[in-house]
Amino acid sequence: MTNWWPVHIDSWSAISAELAILSTVITRPIHSFWATRDLALYQTHLTGLWKWFELEKLEPFAIAYVGQPAGTEQGRHVDHGPPHDPYNPKLALNLPVQGCEGTYTALWDHTHQTEQDRYYLTGPVLLSIKCPHSVVNPTDHYRHSISVRFKTDPWLLTDKYPYG
Repeated sequence: MTNWWPVHIDSWSAISAELAILSTVITRPIHSFWATRDLALYQTHLTGLWKWFELEKLEPFAIAYVGQPAGTEQGRHVDHGPPHDPYNPKLALNLPVQGCEGTYTALWDHTHQTEQDRYYLTGPVLLSIKCPHSVVNPTDHYRHSISVRFKTDPWLLTDKYPYG
């Protein structure tokens, strides 16, 4: 059983061009992970992506900007919301922003010991965030991506685009 699915977006080339400038317009803490529920800045700069969300009837709830320094591996983990927060999604739509070439997301067994699978973030990917995972960046450049969480998990994308 797969824990990730490539997602086909007809307008991907235009959305990809919008994403490419995010690293210059999103101001965030120096940390490699920054999540927000204030989506106005993303909505302003990613108009094509928002149009696709509307077309697919998807309601974004939060977006995490994820940076992974060159030559590093993120700790193996599953994603959780803040403590005592009832919102606890199981899926995320991950999108490359910049420097994703040559990097990958490793998917681990539940003991976090054995790599079961991996994917390269070269386009939109729907990820089961309850599967242990880690970003691996063996390159000499910083990797930037975003991870979108929705008000309702978009399982329909796994049925509509049955890859993986």
